[in-house]
Amino acid sequence: MLSPDTTQMDKTGAPSHDLRTRSADTPIDLQRGLRSARPHDQHERILLMQVPRAITAVTDLAERIAHAFRWLPPTLARLTVGMVFFQSGWGKLHSLEKVTNYFTELGIPAPYFQARLASTSEFVCGALLLVGLATRFATIPLIVIMCVAIRTALWDQVDGIGSLVGLTEFAYIALLVWLAVEGGGPLSLDALLSRLTRGEDRSRPGTPMARATF
Repeated sequence: MLSPDTTQMDKTGAPSHDLRTRSADTPIDLQRGLRSARPHDQHERILLMQVPRAITAVTDLAERIAHAFRWLPPTLARLTVGMVFFQSGWGKLHSLEKVTNYFTELGIPAPYFQARLASTSEFVCGALLLVGLATRFATIPLIVIMCVAIRTALWDQVDGIGSLVGLTEFAYIALLVWLAVEGGGPLSLDALLSRLTRGEDRSRPGTPMARATF
């Protein structure tokens, strides 16, 4: 009877053909595995290279959309703040006595004059914001009114920066400052007058644009 160790040996004592075949096939199998793994790695590299391009494409698309709707933020801010102050000024002008008494309670100097000044400023400047006329100038009196309102009527509610920026009046100030810097936007009388003014300048024979045209 042959022992288990001699079952894999031929008559000459050398390893059998099956064993030699297995040992010879092992490096080939490893090479095949490595070759099969290379396309997968290349596919991952291609995907990684496409990520920056995809981010750039999405960013460019967002910029184009934002450019197409650049008229919306100033228009929305202008109409919102303008309507608030227009209605507030209209209501105060029809109840000046109550406003005067309230200013007196707050300790505002010259309450009779200040009540009429604040009410008229809110009404007129709110109307200017609604139509987008003299937008940058119209924001200044409203910013001053909101600062006075916070300092006199709402100062007891302020105990830190968090409570200050949480006030509605501070939100109005932020919108008004933005409008003062950016203007009324493309859908405003300011923009219309600016376009008309540039058109008149171009039509004058002495302007550089007119010389370039002719």
